[in-house]
Amino acid sequence: MKKVLFSVVIAFGFFSAVVANSSIISKRIIDVFIEGYVLFANSDAKSGKILTIEIYDSQNNVVLTQKVVGSKTAVDLSGLPAGQYEAEIDAQKDQIWYPFSL
Repeated sequence: MKKVLFSVVIAFGFFSAVVANSSIISKRIIDVFIEGYVLFANSDAKSGKILTIEIYDSQNNVVLTQKVVGSKTAVDLSGLPAGQYEAEIDAQKDQIWYPFSL
């Protein structure tokens, strides 16, 4: 009985580890970062191509829109005054919001 129970616990632990690793592998990724006055966005195949990027000011007004059809893009933010902003990045299968300051 102890050997059977021990085997079930090991098998369950192995199954849990496989499930946890599978969820990490299947996660969609859109990577966004700012360098100077340029916003860079990269999407993986699971998220699909990036379609649009919209920049909102602190009053939730759209101040910049860029249409994109690709997995990598850069948006010039040099025309925006200093302040708090949020970028909405829409991809074929995913969407993220990225707050940032200039």
